[in-house]
Amino acid sequence: MRTTPRREAPGRIDLFRPGRTYLNCALLGLLLGGLAGTAHATNAAYLPGYSPKALAMGGGGTALPEDALIVHNNVAGIAMVDDQITAALTLYSPWTEVEIGTVKTPTDLNWFPAPGFGWRHAIGPDKAIGFALYGNGGIGNRYLPSFLDLAAGGGSPTGIPHTRELSISQISMLAVPSFAVQVDDRHALGVGLVLGLQTFEAKGLALFGCSTPQGAADPGCAVPGGLPAQEPAGLTNEGMGKSVAVGLRLGWLWRATAWLDVGVGATTPLKSTRMREYRNLLPNNGAFDQPGEINLGLAWHATPATTVTVDWQRTFYAATRDYGNPGPQAGMVPRAEQLLGNSNGFGFGWNNQDVYRIGLRHAAGSRLTLRAGYNHGNSPVETDQISFALLNPGIMEQSIHAGLSWRLASGNELTVSLFRGFRERLHGVSVLGPAQVTHHEYGLGLGYDWR
Repeated sequence: MRTTPRREAPGRIDLFRPGRTYLNCALLGLLLGGLAGTAHATNAAYLPGYSPKALAMGGGGTALPEDALIVHNNVAGIAMVDDQITAALTLYSPWTEVEIGTVKTPTDLNWFPAPGFGWRHAIGPDKAIGFALYGNGGIGNRYLPSFLDLAAGGGSPTGIPHTRELSISQISMLAVPSFAVQVDDRHALGVGLVLGLQTFEAKGLALFGCSTPQGAADPGCAVPGGLPAQEPAGLTNEGMGKSVAVGLRLGWLWRATAWLDVGVGATTPLKSTRMREYRNLLPNNGAFDQPGEINLGLAWHATPATTVTVDWQRTFYAATRDYGNPGPQAGMVPRAEQLLGNSNGFGFGWNNQDVYRIGLRHAAGSRLTLRAGYNHGNSPVETDQISFALLNPGIMEQSIHAGLSWRLASGNELTVSLFRGFRERLHGVSVLGPAQVTHHEYGLGLGYDWR
């Protein structure tokens, strides 16, 4: 952690100065924001890193600010980096396969872009403002044909339309305007407003019709395994729903000693408006809240060229209705309050998740920086929650990471990072019988910093 901001170029970034590329980069960031896709991210619903530099170190860096996207791990970090614009794009490749009895179905979605854009500007010798826009991960998959249909006999055997394709998609984009101040030579504080735009769409879930308030009242649901006479409204195949969410982010950086920095970051839950299109699927009449989280990081400067980071993050999935409410289980008859769409209606049944990250940064020369990392997060999904985990298998636990940065003669910097998430399997008994979901993934991150 630098004890004072760099003075030789506190500089003003003039977005409109002829010949500058900053405005174009900002517009590109906004454009890419609209392209963000969903994926089963390495850390359950979230990505392991939100800039290529952090990604190369396992996603950590709460105590090691390196670019304008530090606002995700620790918003206080913008007080400790130079004026810059960071543009990033990470390509995730998740691979999922579902087995129910003798039915084995792979997902047919395997590539998703996750963009990132950050801007930092000094407004005084010890103060800075920042703005970040990035894909916050998400959930989703698509199966064509639907494994629900196949497990039930194939070819839309129920007579309910729109069941051949099974898919679920939730995309979350965050905008974070922020402010940070370097209080003294050892402390920096930061605060950010977190604004979220979410979309959600589900197809092919009509077989859960009896688990809605409307379906439960249908005579066709009076017998075990029954189906309502018609597809309940607000459950599935309702197009794309949209909502906005808001929260708060706080951060603190502390130079504990000459060789050890400490960072703490926290984000409140993001409370969401309701999506009427899925009022009988998502808990609380269509709300999809995002969980809060806390980060704690250490950066040990072992030598002038080598830094080791250790990070811990807890994500409070269990505190939200959508992620935390228990899902359907084999043989259960849901109580009225458990019906889909109610405040205590079925959710994904996830536990809180603890993620541990170890990273290494080594300056191999005046221009080349090498990075590596390891990420481990316990799966938040228990075996008795496999019914909805087949749709959203947030079961990844381990990944390895590597990358490098090259500083150009202009002072700008190019970063490339890679990661591999190891194969995980979850076995259990779903509402359709014994089931298994298998998942692994790969990722490539690209970034460019203008200074």
